[in-house]
Formats: sequence, C-alpha cells, structure tokens
Amino acid sequence: MPALKRIGTLFLAFALFLGLGFSASFSDVADAFDPNVQLTYAHTKTIPGTPNPLSRLSGGIEVTNLSPTKQVKVVYTTGGGIWLEQSASYVTSVAGGYEAWNFDIDAPLASTFEFAIKYEVNGQTYWDNNNGSNYKVGGATQPDKILSKAALKLYESSYYSNRSGLYVGGKVYLKNIAPTKTVNIVYSYDNWATVLTASATYDSAVPNSSNAFEIWNFNFSATGQPIKFAISYTVSGVTYWDNNNGANYSLVF
Repeated sequence: MPALKRIGTLFLAFALFLGLGFSASFSDVADAFDPNVQLTYAHTKTIPGTPNPLSRLSGGIEVTNLSPTKQVKVVYTTGGGIWLEQSASYVTSVAGGYEAWNFDIDAPLASTFEFAIKYEVNGQTYWDNNNGSNYKVGGATQPDKILSKAALKLYESSYYSNRSGLYVGGKVYLKNIAPTKTVNIVYSYDNWATVLTASATYDSAVPNSSNAFEIWNFNFSATGQPIKFAISYTVSGVTYWDNNNGANYSLVF
C-alpha cells in the first residue's frame, strides 16, 4: 500500500497469488475512511531477544459491532514489496455499540511498518487506510507512536520505591491539539471510595511527528493497593479520557 490506491492491480495480483483473499480491488478502497472501523492508536517498541531483538507494532482498533461474526485484520508491510495480513484480537465491548480489538506484529529490529485496517462483516469489507496514505510507524523516519481516533493513550506505567516511599509512575502520549492543555491522572487505592488527582507534566515531542504528538510523565504516591486509575486530557475546552475501554487501569504491587 504505498497508498492502497497506488499499487492497484499489481498488489491485487500479488495478494491473490498468496491466497490472501482480498475481496475488493484497491481502486475501490482508495482513500478509504469508514466510521465502522478506525485505528485508535499504534506504537512500536523493541522486544529483546537472543540473538536477534525485534520491533513490535502494537495497536488498538475500534469497530462497529455489526454482527457477532466478523474478522478484523491488519494489512501491512515492512518493505521489499511484501504485504501480509495479521488478525487482530477481540478485547471488549465499549459504549455506543462498538468493540475494541488489539494487535501485535513482530518484525526485524528498526523496521518501519506501513499498514491499514480491514474489517470484514456481513459480506462487506470496510477499510481504514488513513484516507489513502496508510499508517506508517517506526524506523528511522516515522514516529514510533501515533494516535488516530484516540486523543491520548497510556504508554507505560509501573511502581517504584525510594527513601520517601512507594510511587506509581508512567508515560502518556497524546495529540498536540493546542499549546495550552492539562493532563491529569485520576486514581484511587480503595476502589473509588476515595478519588485523588495527580498532574502529569510535559516531557517531549514524539520524534519524527512534526510536534503532532507529545509524551507526558506522571508519578504519584501509592498509599494503598490495588491502584486504579484513568487519564484525562483537557484542551480547547474539551476533556478526553483514556480509561482502558471502561475498565480503568490497575496496578498491584
């Protein structure tokens, strides 16, 4: 998909040769955008290994629940003109009649992943190919974290201790919608009988993203466990949330 529309019949012939089962020509899905399927986020990270470490592309997808029987796939390449499909995995139902799906794809270290999302249901195929440009993540020239439908996403969290006590820390990445913004962690150590708030602080822009995405850090004192938390992001008069598809995040230490 050097943009789906640009490889046309060559890619279709290659796909049919591999038996991948593409049901539409790529002229039909050029500039595809459909509210029934949207990438929410994607990021790459290094997976240690001996002798060869890997790059792992992980991400989330949101689809409209049009039928109990469906297939959600990532169609991707890491170069060399070879395109593959990877099935996503169902996570949970979310508000508004949607479902959350996740995916993980491994490739040689420092790979750039170019990909689109395919959703097959009720005899129809829906695409999110980033309006014909495909999504590109990782490697030397692309950002290692992107957000599509989501405005923010927890990137990592853990607990740590020092002489002052036990703390929870982590990183969030978000869309840089406007210069003035507030990012908070809303958390509880007693199943929301007590609700506390900790402010996150700006860390840096995501490399290769032209300042479109930012990384923010947070830490707060852990006064009990399990810690449950969600993330709020207020910008331009709107508050966005990452609450782990309604389940909130949880840490036990």
